[in-house]
Amino acid sequence: MPKRSVLAMIALVASAGCRHDRQLTDNPACVSCPAPYNVGFHQLTFVDTSRGRTLKTSIWYPTTAGAQGSSQEFEDGAPDASGGPYPLILSSHGACGDVPRGWFLAREWARRGFVIAAPEHEKDTRYDCDLSSRAMMQFARPLDMSFVLDQMLFLNVDASSFLYGLVAPDAIGMSGGSFGGHTTLIVAGATPNLDHLAEYCEGDPACNWDICCMQDQLQQLYPGQRIIDLSDPRITAALPMVADGYGWLQEDGMAKIKVPIMFMGGQNDTIAPPATQQIPMYAATVSTKYLLILSGAEHSTYGDACGYDFDRLSTCSEFHAEIALASTAFWMRHLRKNEACGAALETCVPTVPDVDTFAAAASSAGP
Repeated sequence: MPKRSVLAMIALVASAGCRHDRQLTDNPACVSCPAPYNVGFHQLTFVDTSRGRTLKTSIWYPTTAGAQGSSQEFEDGAPDASGGPYPLILSSHGACGDVPRGWFLAREWARRGFVIAAPEHEKDTRYDCDLSSRAMMQFARPLDMSFVLDQMLFLNVDASSFLYGLVAPDAIGMSGGSFGGHTTLIVAGATPNLDHLAEYCEGDPACNWDICCMQDQLQQLYPGQRIIDLSDPRITAALPMVADGYGWLQEDGMAKIKVPIMFMGGQNDTIAPPATQQIPMYAATVSTKYLLILSGAEHSTYGDACGYDFDRLSTCSEFHAEIALASTAFWMRHLRKNEACGAALETCVPTVPDVDTFAAAASSAGP
């Protein structure tokens, strides 16, 4: 592992005690949990007529389809309501990204008793990437997530829906990677501030952060308004991965998050470096908080295909096991209120005493 560093009570420590061959089908976070569910998959298209936005949404959930313990993903499989209602996790993809079938985190979370809803943000997908909409997208994405939540909860009380009674409306998580992580912060309570943005961008004339080139457009979207609150009070826990946006959130914006939150980052991330993004975000947050910095990981590590760098997929899968371990334990503790499963936050990934902070090294990084 690289040389250990300590930053404002934040220590990077190697994962210990759980360094056996870790497979997603045998998640150490769940050794004390009930047997895993099989995973069902369904797609719906939600249309927000008030904003003219169409959101194709992938949904994973526990299913009764297939033999118990199957690793297959069962499309339109009958829901398994035996352990329900289940917490709902909303997920937002990265900029110009998509929602892949068989997404490793959605499948792992569904196996452990969660329903996952992941919309594709219109005009910001891999096959529909409209860069001219990037300013609008800063604020459209959080509203997309709240709209999808509206629809999921509506279907939850619709006796004709496959989701009927499947979702626990008082246990809602929000997650996402990269721009989706940024979206997660805003939905969870962090507030963008256009004055902070102007100050930050004075030191970034080259627009290394692309929002700095959009200031005029952003001002026009919210004329006369400096602080924009697009939070959703129904969110009860949040998990942003490799998120950026600290430039216009800063301490006062981050302090508005009131729910438990886990920040995840990659030590070698040059797009959203931990030193300027996740670490100050963590430091400014006043709610229950956790920090995971994967030693040797990059920005694309959190993607399903490791940024489509197929030479790195084997290493990426090892990181994915660490990500699945920590995220599952977080959701178990803060959404399912299952301390036996959530205990992996302490037992499989060491914590810094008296501070809800930890970091893990993928097994490939060495001791």
